[in-house]
Amino acid sequence: MTNFPEHILNKIAESIDLTFTEKEIIKVLDETNYYSEYGSFISKDNSYIGESKFERLKNLFTHIDSCLFYELLKTFYKYNEKFLTPEIIKLLDKEGFDISYITIMDEDKLIPDFSLKEKISLLESKLETLGYKLSLYHLKEAIKSYSASSYAGATSQIRTLFQAFFEELMKDLGDKCEGGDCRKKFIEKYLLKMNFEQKEIEKYNNLLKAVSEILHSKGSHPGIAEKELFFFRLLLVLSWIFYSPHIRDKIKNDNE
Repeated sequence: MTNFPEHILNKIAESIDLTFTEKEIIKVLDETNYYSEYGSFISKDNSYIGESKFERLKNLFTHIDSCLFYELLKTFYKYNEKFLTPEIIKLLDKEGFDISYITIMDEDKLIPDFSLKEKISLLESKLETLGYKLSLYHLKEAIKSYSASSYAGATSQIRTLFQAFFEELMKDLGDKCEGGDCRKKFIEKYLLKMNFEQKEIEKYNNLLKAVSEILHSKGSHPGIAEKELFFFRLLLVLSWIFYSPHIRDKIKNDNE
């Protein structure tokens, strides 16, 4: 049997039920070479198993060991990572499970599996879950401007997104600050809790400061009308926004 509490298994079963069809679930079992042994738990032809796909998934999870459970989650993630919701990630993290075991693909698949559109969609979902409305607004406006080929407007929105995110993040953590002070305070106060050495903290602070200066390279100019520069700035900002909620969740969990 898996070593996760029942409420976590139920959440995972519920998410897989909503994300995958029965045929797709069977395909995952078949790919992991376990269909012949465990396929009967998913098949509708077995009357002793609950009628719903959700009940059949729960039954499956209670009959397999942890190694197979992890392998199944990794294969599900390969086909559709959306089943791994922020709520499930937080629950797994509380149990001490290294989520990278599921999310990191083989080295030769890293580039093909990287989809900027999907990453932005995941980020929008994350910001919405966190309640960072201003950050979400500026991200959507940046993409909207880009879609309209307004690259100056898009780069300007990315700059505003960067500042708004740290303001909302620090407010979420119970700190009062404005503008660039939020970025600086985040580095000084919270990165220290990630077991970094002081030299590393200084490097991260310099890096964040450099990103901020790049975004404001033209002072009050609204932005630069270059498609390539927009993507460069977008990736710089997204890399920080993807990582920072992980720090936020760790801090909140440690304080509970």
